[in-house]
Amino acid sequence: MRKLRIVVNNVNHTPNQSHFLLESLVRKCDILFVQEPYYGPIKTITSNSDPAGEVLTGTQVHPAWLLMETRSPARVCAYVNRELAHMRPQLCAHIVDHRDMILISLAVDGETHYYLNVYNDDRSTALAWIRDHVDSLPPLDLVVGDFNLHST
Repeated sequence: MRKLRIVVNNVNHTPNQSHFLLESLVRKCDILFVQEPYYGPIKTITSNSDPAGEVLTGTQVHPAWLLMETRSPARVCAYVNRELAHMRPQLCAHIVDHRDMILISLAVDGETHYYLNVYNDDRSTALAWIRDHVDSLPPLDLVVGDFNLHST
């Protein structure tokens, strides 16, 4: 198996930056881990009750990427390139169920590999959770994120 190409970026809730990353990394990246993803109006959809339509809100999606997020609005998400579908990407919310973290897994040659994306707020909520639950976490192949160490 070739090495995974992983990009990590805090988009600071900016839809233009999210769109740029999703478009520009399609052929250059396997997994995009995002902190502070955009969550807001995406488009207007038809409505049975409102002739003007209803505003669909959420995190941005892209046809080349599988969006993985735990909660709405989440402070982290992951985009897995659809070319990795054969690795059966899974959201592991049954292991890590936290607004500021997302744990995903990929199956490679019969083994499960785990990747953790973290957004650590000014109260160090995520780091405290990791400290308190480290014994229940599977072996992590990669831990990435915005740790906001200037705030701790």
